[in-house]
Amino acid sequence: MIQTRNPALEGAFWKIISCLAFAGINGFVHHLAHHSNALRLPPAELAFFESSFGLLFMMPWFFTHGLESLKTQHLKLYCLRAIAAAGGILLWFTSLKDLPLVQVIALKYLSPFLVLGGAYFFFRERLDTPRILAIVFAMGGAILITANDAIKPHPVYGCIFNWTLLLPVGAAVCIGISTLIAKQLAKTEKASTMSFYLLAFTMPIFFAISIPTWITPAPDQWGPLMIMGGLVALAYYALSRAFVVADLIYLIPLSFTRLIAAALIGMIFFDEWPTLLVGVGSFLILMASVGLYRSESHLKKVTP
Repeated sequence: MIQTRNPALEGAFWKIISCLAFAGINGFVHHLAHHSNALRLPPAELAFFESSFGLLFMMPWFFTHGLESLKTQHLKLYCLRAIAAAGGILLWFTSLKDLPLVQVIALKYLSPFLVLGGAYFFFRERLDTPRILAIVFAMGGAILITANDAIKPHPVYGCIFNWTLLLPVGAAVCIGISTLIAKQLAKTEKASTMSFYLLAFTMPIFFAISIPTWITPAPDQWGPLMIMGGLVALAYYALSRAFVVADLIYLIPLSFTRLIAAALIGMIFFDEWPTLLVGVGSFLILMASVGLYRSESHLKKVTP
């Protein structure tokens, strides 16, 4: 029997899995750094424990496959990816400490501009009208979601720009760079190998940065930290698998699944209710994702 696989569907599946896992991580970070009734852990320390426990969850894979699975000729690329990812995660976790979940996730979608251009110029991936329109509509939705909080009151100047909103923008740039490097690595590297190196190389970076502000977690915080580790191992693996089977630009709109999940987490656990603009923006993002998927489905051929 001839088995068929649809790269578009397979890539979408793994991308959505990674988005849901990342949304869960964001919820835990938002709680531990902002809403926790006990100690509020610094962002760098949260990132360190996330990487540490994530690496721990990958140990069964490592012991099964041994050192042979870590052989690579791209250590420089892995190092560059780790530096970019570490910068993005630190800015991301800091913004989760100060901003509502759904706003932080929405601003993350400025990164497609960088990824879109990079994928076209570096990888020569197709950049046609449906893809451009999908990204533009999705970005418009993200802008609507954050419109209400771009300006905040100030006792002297009356109102000022909310500079905290630039934290997730900076994170988006770093994440975009890390994504481009990951796409390059995915041409020759296995998903599990890429995940292992990312966790292993970012962990010492986070540890060094967290030392000056170190706070020993409370007993009831260790459980969420361990769950974060498991989720990040799953998220990195799923994301790497998505990069292997699907075009990078096609995967971008699917990441908006994370926005919907973040909105639900914010409402259920933190009483952060989206506004009308959030609803309209989310609808634009959803329509952009559906439109792009339909366009890609017509172009992708089922391969044996």
